[in-house]
Amino acid sequence: PGEVIAVAPRVLWLRMPLPFALDHISLWLLADRDDGFTLVDCGIGDAPTRALWERHVATTLAARPIRRIIATHCHPDHVGNAAWLAQRFGAPVAMTHAEFLTAHAIRDEQSGHSRAATIDLFRRHGMDADALAALVARGNGYRRLVPELPGGFDRLLDGATIHLVNSDPP
Repeated sequence: PGEVIAVAPRVLWLRMPLPFALDHISLWLLADRDDGFTLVDCGIGDAPTRALWERHVATTLAARPIRRIIATHCHPDHVGNAAWLAQRFGAPVAMTHAEFLTAHAIRDEQSGHSRAATIDLFRRHGMDADALAALVARGNGYRRLVPELPGGFDRLLDGATIHLVNSDPP
């Protein structure tokens, strides 16, 4: 967990831990030509992951800023630290419109993403009573892993090309 591996010129792979069966997530730092980075995905927003980020800020980033954050989708391990890192570095968060809205709906339990709606869905599809009770007791797990979300975003569109900061288009 927290290890960094250079996988290609200007591409760093960060392995961040997860507190469940899928035990890690791959995050990517893409070195921009201006000595900053574009970050792809952020890890979950818990204390152990944020402590690893603090270590990376001091070592891996070596005083170079994160210029842009790309959240590939709304799962907590991809967007959990997006707002926290964006605020720290003054970096915009880029994601699709649907993923941005879905993240907010899940976290705020809106638009069909309430715990009651989720429990009803699982009940109708055969989940047993004990598993449903455990789900009810767990509460909003998303909110625990995504303590805050960005209030705004740069919209990613299907088929769009993203260039690193100050890089020449192909």
